[in-house]
Amino acid sequence: MARNFLDQNPPRVDWDKLRQEPTAVDLEAIPPASAEEWEKDGMAIAGTPDKVLAEIESQTGELGINYLLTYLFFGNLTLEQAMRSLKLFSTEIMPKLEKL
Repeated sequence: MARNFLDQNPPRVDWDKLRQEPTAVDLEAIPPASAEEWEKDGMAIAGTPDKVLAEIESQTGELGINYLLTYLFFGNLTLEQAMRSLKLFSTEIMPKLEKL
């Protein structure tokens, strides 16, 4: 996930924390999360193909997932950036996911 998109369009709500600690919340008062916070919380994966693959493997091991949704074309990414991400994902990561 491209950090520049998250930094310019930060999520407004940490839904996972709200599920764990339900309260009456003014959603507009919640400060936006940074890309680093999303990554730390496992909500987004960004980085080199090796880093992305390692995180997918880690989350698969913890969660026992059987499918994966990716968002490679979003926000303010240029077509060139999105196509580069798609190519890296399809050539460097997808072939290694078959063993999961």
